[in-house]
Amino acid sequence: VRARDLKLHVGRRIRLFAWPITAKPVLTSNEEPMEFVSFEDETAIFEAVLFPEAFKRFRHLLFEEGPVWVEGIVEEDRGAVTMTIESIGKGEQAQECGHSISPTRSGCP
Repeated sequence: VRARDLKLHVGRRIRLFAWPITAKPVLTSNEEPMEFVSFEDETAIFEAVLFPEAFKRFRHLLFEEGPVWVEGIVEEDRGAVTMTIESIGKGEQAQECGHSISPTRSGCP
């Protein structure tokens, strides 16, 4: 799936290859850390959220050098399409499908 097509997948679990470009850590009402993250692939920028459990498991992968695989549920709220992240994998795994690590040149289908 490509970022420009997220709106076509609302309510579904998807996987895509993207670069994390910015993040905003926040605390839940129970004082647990979570994070809002903007990602980019070669087609668009999209917003995602790591709730506390995913934040604890995958935060360390976000800002290592290179892109990552992002998997989660696409959601829509008041016209805004976002992704709730369930897992993140290292970008080197993109070589398995023959893609460049630059989102401006290539990405995963």
